[in-house]
Amino acid sequence: MTHEPETAYPADDCLCRLCALESGTCCRTDPKLADLIFPLSLPEIAKLEKYGQNPEVFRAVRRNTPAFMRSARALFPGETARITELFPVGGKHFSLALRNDGACVFLGDFGCVLPRAHRPWYCLLFPVWMTSRSLALFSADNCLIVRRSGTPARAAGLMGESVAGIRVLYARLCRDWGFE
Repeated sequence: MTHEPETAYPADDCLCRLCALESGTCCRTDPKLADLIFPLSLPEIAKLEKYGQNPEVFRAVRRNTPAFMRSARALFPGETARITELFPVGGKHFSLALRNDGACVFLGDFGCVLPRAHRPWYCLLFPVWMTSRSLALFSADNCLIVRRSGTPARAAGLMGESVAGIRVLYARLCRDWGFE
């Protein structure tokens, strides 16, 4: 069961709401690709539990497939040893669960039902990512922010974040995983 917030969605989630209504949203994927969903760190799981979410509902066990490993290494170049330690091939990791239609369990009619303070780092960062010390945009044709922004810095602004804010979110994600 998801927890619907008592108040309206935050103003900085307006584009995510529009995306959920118009574009199919980044919070939905082909269930056949579920093993590629970004993993949840233990601190993120604890944050969701603290918010009152049942881990048996929101988290899924995924396999560390070769495709998952390639994806993780591509996202964190230079962290191959740490990725191999965290996610040994054939092992398992946790990610957000999907409903049968491929939607995240936290996807409501108007976007994510989680308050921003309780969302996983990856969810707060997407579609922006860090490469070395620069911001980059994921190639996500269905993402309204990608289509409207043109640049990572503008995308950050459309997400209600500054470039410095994106760097802080990324640093927190890396800290939770023990990356440099």
